Amino acid sequence: MEERLSRQEPENRRLKRAGALILAVMLAMVLMGYVAGEKVVEAERFELIDSIGQLRAGHVGGTATETGLHVYDHNGKLAWKTP
Repeated sequence: MEERLSRQEPENRRLKRAGALILAVMLAMVLMGYVAGEKVVEAERFELIDSIGQLRAGHVGGTATETGLHVYDHNGKLAWKTP
């Protein structure tokens, strides 16, 4: 009986530690999700740049006549924009 208890005690400690670690990780994930959910990105202009640094598309905000999506060709010229 004592031999059995002496084997189970370390196993129980390991299970308790593993449970505490899992609980701590889950709590950290919940807290990170809560904090990340409150972040806001604001911009007047958004630009999409390709791997060589050329402007490919952008969203322009501002006055009602300037607002829209702009798409640029391989030379960087305006190819299309929303009406």
